[in-house]
Amino acid sequence: MRKKIKSKYMMATKAKHNKKDFSSSVPDLCVVHYETPKNYIGSWFTGIGAFDVFFLKETTRELTEKEIKYYSKRHVMLNSNYLGKLKEKELRNES
Repeated sequence: MRKKIKSKYMMATKAKHNKKDFSSSVPDLCVVHYETPKNYIGSWFTGIGAFDVFFLKETTRELTEKEIKYYSKRHVMLNSNYLGKLKEKELRNES
């Protein structure tokens, strides 16, 4: 059974969606909103926009300081609409 958690940014590799492998060969940014004993549930930050992606907890982690600096300098767009930049505080899951 999944449990609602405070949404947070994380880095993940192993992922599944509708029993299909949605994994990344290198750690990539995801946003999680739920958890089970073995998985976080959310979506990749970039990509096709699939929701309820299961990220294996064993291969999902908090961002490093270097990753926080990198992503906080990136601009975010969705369907050609500018959404702004991610804030370091958000990436540290402090907001």
